[in-house]
Amino acid sequence: RTKAAEAERRILGLILNTPSLMGQAVAALTDADFSEKHGRIFLAMREINEKGEELGPGAIAYAAGESLSEISNLSFG
Repeated sequence: RTKAAEAERRILGLILNTPSLMGQAVAALTDADFSEKHGRIFLAMREINEKGEELGPGAIAYAAGESLSEISNLSFG
């Protein structure tokens, strides 16, 4: 992994583990600030949050078109 990819993974994992940070993340970041895959995940997280739904790994994986293991890796990777 590159340092940038690792930093992106850590940011997304932090949001996943502390959903209350999503508001701050949306104020500071867009999906364009991430690589393509991580951008899709961030966009999915933002959309789920905007709907008022829980930022769970399953919902994020479904919305982002990623595997559940890929999303789980953000938390535990």
